[in-house]
Amino acid sequence: MSDLESDKFVVDLSSDIHFYLVVKQLVKDFNNEVFEERVSVLKPDQKEVLIEEVSLYLLSVCNSSITEFSQLMYVVDMPEKILAPFLSSGQQGWDDFTYQVLKREYLKVLIREKYSN
Repeated sequence: MSDLESDKFVVDLSSDIHFYLVVKQLVKDFNNEVFEERVSVLKPDQKEVLIEEVSLYLLSVCNSSITEFSQLMYVVDMPEKILAPFLSSGQQGWDDFTYQVLKREYLKVLIREKYSN
């Protein structure tokens, strides 16, 4: 899923500004210093590294505390219709789930960009 494409909606991180804004949104929502240190140094040509870092962070939170994971999904604004099947499948399709989180964060960036001008 390196092109971040699913459901006819593409998360386009090719724009440097969108890449940095998505990273900023992730840092804000995840609110974790270690995650922030790891992703704040990334450059736009390191999209795959960003995806991996998001995936690893989500997995660590999910494995350590389902309550904390649920709170994080609330902050990310993950719809129940996406979250519930993932949780009931025993974490099958982790790459797709990571994509959905990135998609939500990207949508926040686009909405803020569109309506703040």
